[in-house]
Amino acid sequence: MTRGALYYNFPAGKEDLFLALLDARVEQRADSIRASFAAPGGTLETAQQARAAADDAFAAVRPNREWRLLTFELALHAARDGAFAQRYAEREDTIRQAIEEVVRARVEQFGAQPPLSPRDLATGLNALGNGLALDALTDDNAVSDGLFGRLVGFLVRGIFAAAEDQQTNGRTR
Repeated sequence: MTRGALYYNFPAGKEDLFLALLDARVEQRADSIRASFAAPGGTLETAQQARAAADDAFAAVRPNREWRLLTFELALHAARDGAFAQRYAEREDTIRQAIEEVVRARVEQFGAQPPLSPRDLATGLNALGNGLALDALTDDNAVSDGLFGRLVGFLVRGIFAAAEDQQTNGRTR
């Protein structure tokens, strides 16, 4: 693509180009999250699905170091530019919404009340993945293969245990 064609298709410049690239990746990730939980299952299966979804998400981004750098640079740009921040946040919110949908569906399926809102759980899980991706940028050996999946699996099992405890004892941990 020529520079002229690039500016014709993205008149607002690099921000629009980067957001268009981000849109495609974000939609793929959101669809992958939803697909990972398409099959019904009990609490053990849900924890296994969560672990597999986290492993898949990390495996999809880990090999492309330049893409990870770009996404963090976009996040930093958003932190400095309020107008861009809103546009960037919409993309990040797509991932959180997909996680939140899955959490809500399982909460309804099990009739459980998690210790945190589905939105807060989605935000925390997304932040965990982002944090591990950042750590892997500075020291690839710091984040072992499957670490994100194992952590998410433990968290999901702990969430179910806390919800069960709350139902049984009427209290939170």
